[in-house]
Amino acid sequence: MNQLGEGLYQQQFPTGYPEDSTKWTNTGALLARMNQSLRISSNGANGTWIDIDHLVPVEAAKDPSMLVDEAVKLLIHTEISPSEKEVLVKQATEMANDQKKPGQTALLTTTIALVLGSPDFQRR
Repeated sequence: MNQLGEGLYQQQFPTGYPEDSTKWTNTGALLARMNQSLRISSNGANGTWIDIDHLVPVEAAKDPSMLVDEAVKLLIHTEISPSEKEVLVKQATEMANDQKKPGQTALLTTTIALVLGSPDFQRR
């Protein structure tokens, strides 16, 4: 949590860390958050495990737009900004079309990590 810019019990005020992210984040913390998102989504984080292959419906895992919608619904529980959704769908589409990447699990893992690292998730 220290690497993510919000160490446990480090904020002295009872209201917690401020909503204004400039008070608690920087590029290093954002990179650490993205790396942690990748560890979580690929079951590389100690103490966490997710059944990635059963996280979203099978038909959604084959369509980048549906995959982003399912991941957002699962992780954020509300709509995200249209520009943010466009970026996530674009990234998922590029990955789905990239023949060097290994299959649906990689697409799903990366999309989940991107949603976890997205600005709308960070605000929640």
